[in-house]
Amino acid sequence: NSVFRDGSFEVAVNLYSEAIEIDNIVGEDPQFTGVLFSNRAAANLKLERYDDAEHDARRAVQREKSAKNFLRCAKACAANGKPVDAIESMGLLLLHDEQGIAPHPLVRDELDLVRPQLRSEADIAAVDDFITNTVDSLTRRAGRRSERGARVKALTDYQAALLLAPDFPEAVAGVEAMREEIKVEAAKPVKPKQPLPIPQPRKIGPLGLPEWPPQTREERYQYAVALGLMKPPQ
Repeated sequence: NSVFRDGSFEVAVNLYSEAIEIDNIVGEDPQFTGVLFSNRAAANLKLERYDDAEHDARRAVQREKSAKNFLRCAKACAANGKPVDAIESMGLLLLHDEQGIAPHPLVRDELDLVRPQLRSEADIAAVDDFITNTVDSLTRRAGRRSERGARVKALTDYQAALLLAPDFPEAVAGVEAMREEIKVEAAKPVKPKQPLPIPQPRKIGPLGLPEWPPQTREERYQYAVALGLMKPPQ
């Protein structure tokens, strides 16, 4: 990674390739291998080796469906003149973003670059179908999250839907509703925390010890000594 940060992308590709080979020999760890493929995809993108970058990014996605992997796959597909695949990768990125951490500005920028590449009617129709299904899935998930009170995650899903379909009425209404509900919730006074109950002192039993049953290891030891089950410390 330090070599990549220094801009030595060719060296980085070779090092990631060696690491992948070693990982295959010792026994593949899917998540770690996915990171290696993803990092090599990033280096290949810098070197403008878009076929290799796409191949690595797809293998990374197979192992971990993360925002980073999908975005690198989208970039590689776009550079390879595959706008449909690029938009599908970004849609899958938003669908698999369960925690709401997808880099929306990066997705928006990439979509703006890719959409003009759609030329044929077949490509436009394929993307329209994919976007319709993806936006429907996002808005339905947002509705379920809203019902559970997970308003921030619901808002994220509605906003993700608008990235793909900026004028989708249900998503527009959902964003407005969630923002209003979050605002109302934030304005509610915070209930003061209830003080913890003060533990009451325990009564002393006939053996001069706290009442039975013992509640700590020390009390169990004291009872064992008092009943002659253990020898007292010397």
